[in-house]
Amino acid sequence: MAVAEDKTEKLALFDLEILKVLWTERCSSEGGGGGLTRKQIAQKLAGKLREDGRLLIPPGENDAALRVHLQSVIRHGTDIAKPRVVTRKAAGNKPGGKPTVYIIDVDGLITWPSTAYMLVSLESFRIGIERNKFIERMLQQRILNSSTNEIATQDEIDRQLATSERWGYIKFHNHTVMFASERLRFEFDYLGFVAAHLR
Repeated sequence: MAVAEDKTEKLALFDLEILKVLWTERCSSEGGGGGLTRKQIAQKLAGKLREDGRLLIPPGENDAALRVHLQSVIRHGTDIAKPRVVTRKAAGNKPGGKPTVYIIDVDGLITWPSTAYMLVSLESFRIGIERNKFIERMLQQRILNSSTNEIATQDEIDRQLATSERWGYIKFHNHTVMFASERLRFEFDYLGFVAAHLR
């Protein structure tokens, strides 16, 4: 039997690279998670290539390109309740006013590698899987809870799945069978990047 082509929309490469940069900065002890200005994001994206081999940000288009893609990455692609990325004024007392920085909204986007790993795993069950069976599989894999760096307990896995459902990454059939939502599939490449940092 032929498998239907998956036509789910996914994050654009530019948007994905922005999220990678912001997630990495959030986890960096050097950056301290304080966010990045558009100029700093452009510097970190410098030299990255598109699928066709051309530069992601052509010379002279840094600010214009970033403005468009930062607006896209905040909410585009799925019906999400909260933005993925928020803006705020940078900390400190710099002359000439505080610059605007972009930072991942930790109440709107998955940032824990353990949760991302579970969601990436869930996506492979195209016909769904019972919640209890999925939790058993995660327990067997002895994944580390990203908050404690200890093997995740059943309650911790359950809480991470509940948060994922609340944020629109998981759908249910008859309240027991879990499926990957459109949001999970849209952000799959980002979630895979975060999951790859699971210890």
